[in-house]
Amino acid sequence: MLRAGIIGASGYTGAELLRTIAQHPGMEVAYATGDTQAGTRAAALYPSLAAHYPGLVFESFDPARADAIQAACRTIIESIADPAWLATHFPVDTFQTGSGTSTNMNTNEVIANLVCKAKGKPLGSSKDPAYIESGGVHTNDHVNMGQSSNDTFPTAMHVAAAVAIKRDLIPALEKVAKSLADKATAWDTIVKIGRTHLQDATPIRLGQEFSGFAAQ
Repeated sequence: MLRAGIIGASGYTGAELLRTIAQHPGMEVAYATGDTQAGTRAAALYPSLAAHYPGLVFESFDPARADAIQAACRTIIESIADPAWLATHFPVDTFQTGSGTSTNMNTNEVIANLVCKAKGKPLGSSKDPAYIESGGVHTNDHVNMGQSSNDTFPTAMHVAAAVAIKRDLIPALEKVAKSLADKATAWDTIVKIGRTHLQDATPIRLGQEFSGFAAQ
């Protein structure tokens, strides 16, 4: 009932996610629609996925499993722009207790189940010893691979910040700077009172003032 009623029978989540929702009643009501803080959760997921990659360089790690995990990560990255998809598979509130364990395990489970789907196995097969022995991917042993949310969440914050700065902040600042420079030129013939609050400062051109803003 909980799985079908809250995250949908097709959700790629597992027991950890269900425990999280059970421990925080009402969370899914606010976040399951996909239209609340979807962008924030999406940004946080990029590094959660990226943080799983270091484990794939270990010499002892099966290359086939590494490829399967990376493919699942790419599927998530390509899908999280869809609020409905995000809400179905990652319904955990951005603001949560602890160090982000709920989202970290949610991500592990989704990755493991995407691998199950790609291999044509039932969701949740990561708990099946026979599946694991045949090359399947286990949620903890292979996807999480001993990492702590104390590792993945700081990574998430740094990568998400870097992405947002490059994609959103820098272009916005460049647009503001150009607008200020344009105003400095357009208003260069307008003379205004000095900027020391009517204390007889030397008059300056409005364009001069805005050229200072643009230079900053």
